Amino acid sequence: MARHPSALILLLAMAPAACRTAQEPAATADEAVVTLTPAPPLTSRPDPSWRWLDALDQPYSEPFRKSFRYGKAEVTVRHPKQAEAFACRVVARKLKPNFAYQVKLVGMPPTAWGEKGDAESNRRIGELGRWWRRGEDAGNAYVFDDDDKAKMEAYLLFGYFVTDAEGKADVRLRLDSSFHVLWKTSQWPPAKEDGRPTRHKIVARAGAWGYDRAFPDGELELYAEAQYGRPPRGTVWLPAGRYTCFVLLTEESFHAWGGGDGGDWAPALAAPIEFIIGPPKAKEPR
Repeated sequence: MARHPSALILLLAMAPAACRTAQEPAATADEAVVTLTPAPPLTSRPDPSWRWLDALDQPYSEPFRKSFRYGKAEVTVRHPKQAEAFACRVVARKLKPNFAYQVKLVGMPPTAWGEKGDAESNRRIGELGRWWRRGEDAGNAYVFDDDDKAKMEAYLLFGYFVTDAEGKADVRLRLDSSFHVLWKTSQWPPAKEDGRPTRHKIVARAGAWGYDRAFPDGELELYAEAQYGRPPRGTVWLPAGRYTCFVLLTEESFHAWGGGDGGDWAPALAAPIEFIIGPPKAKEPR
């Protein structure tokens, strides 16, 4: 009997450590390392559109489109089991080259995940981030009352990264801001409350990973738009407590409206994680 995607991802997350990315050392006693697997439809419609353009809107080759699968990617997320604030290290191989990915925490409402869900974690994440309406009419929820929140999926976009020409990345992220989406500075200039722009080199050679023709070397600046109605950038902290949720990589589509190859914020890879946010440690007297 075929397994439901939600059950499958939870089973894969408990796979032996041998499945982890080869170069990643084992977790210490104070931290956890999870391996991401193809994501169920988190913060997305049931049939999301994949993006087949790199961050500079250069198309990938047809053979790459036909052969690429997120199930072949190797991505781990390392995070403390308990800390004053959530932070993580993402190490990735075999992702799409020169590609922008959002990094999110996503709640697990019991209405969707049953006993594996966590209503309190879902509420805390949503009140600092955003809310997603699940089901056939899936979409972002902008008008709701408190009763609705228990049925919705909370998510918090707190970081992003851009892979290199080989689809690799190694980044450290800290959850201290709540973001809405990513933009290129060429699309829209950042406001003072938005994240600081980051610069990325884009190298696409004929015959390289993802490409069958060469493009001129390029560069782009990205920034994360601040989430409206949330605390200022750098002052967003998860409340103290135990958390059960997903860490999710979402493809950034850069608002490529109108279909085609631009994508629609498809969920790429995810894993369930658990951690504790504790109160600040008391300073020892000198």
